[in-house]
Amino acid sequence: MNIKPSCPTPSNLRIFKLSLLDQLIPQPYAPIVLFYLPNDNNYSDHCDQNDISNRLESLRKSLSSTLTRFYPLAGKFKDQLSIECNDEGANYVETQAVGFSLRQFLSHPGPDLLLVNVFDCGGIALGLCIAHKILDGVALSTFINLGPPRPKVSITRLGPISWRALLFPADDSLWLSDCSKAMFGSLFSKGKSITKRFVFNSSSISILKSQSASSDVENPTRVEAVSGFLVAMFCELGCSEGVDYMGVSSWCRIGFYEADLGGEGLYGLGELDEDDMAIVECNTQLLQLAQVDPSPLELD
Repeated sequence: MNIKPSCPTPSNLRIFKLSLLDQLIPQPYAPIVLFYLPNDNNYSDHCDQNDISNRLESLRKSLSSTLTRFYPLAGKFKDQLSIECNDEGANYVETQAVGFSLRQFLSHPGPDLLLVNVFDCGGIALGLCIAHKILDGVALSTFINLGPPRPKVSITRLGPISWRALLFPADDSLWLSDCSKAMFGSLFSKGKSITKRFVFNSSSISILKSQSASSDVENPTRVEAVSGFLVAMFCELGCSEGVDYMGVSSWCRIGFYEADLGGEGLYGLGELDEDDMAIVECNTQLLQLAQVDPSPLELD
């Protein structure tokens, strides 16, 4: 089913133009999954179906209201340079994980869960997949955290602003598309890769911050400390054969923790070739400071 905006998009906003900056963003979609425990934190195999129905109905209403403010997400790409905001709505699917509780799933979590899954215990997994070309991390966080419907929302006031397209108008020249593909293509290599979660608790972060402090950076942030440690470790393992590119980014403090369980530690996602990841997982120093793919239920 499609969830449509709660209010129709005005005719003057029917075409949303992309900017030159949007054109340079790769095509792939950005997935994210949020897990919500049962309201009573009860992991039994039975749950209040009325409570689940009410929560899902609230979610659908919230999405409908949010799409009014993020109206391009309810449309479709007209071409490479613009979005037709036709209010077709966002694709929405609900599934029931029969015979499976959220506790069982989180004991061995995988990266491929999508859509809205309801577990027997009443827990919910909410998955989103949005084109990175339309929303970056900060905008996605805002989209998730807008919350329940608000009365008398002004679509022109809260909807996406198009100043980027005015300052940096899109260009349909083929050389720009080729340039973007070449630029991002040089950052990624083909082959089998594997992603692992490395979880650093607050005490490990304190150790890394102390070790990474210097006269230039007297009080490094947790992101700087953990990123520096991981980059140094990866470089040490890969310097013999040379490292073409290593990217580090942070989702901390852009709002995602307000939509999930939060915590004082830090999650690191590492993606490497299978052979390289096998070496990293055995690194003694890493294992002393971080847990590899732990169950979220085991974390403080």
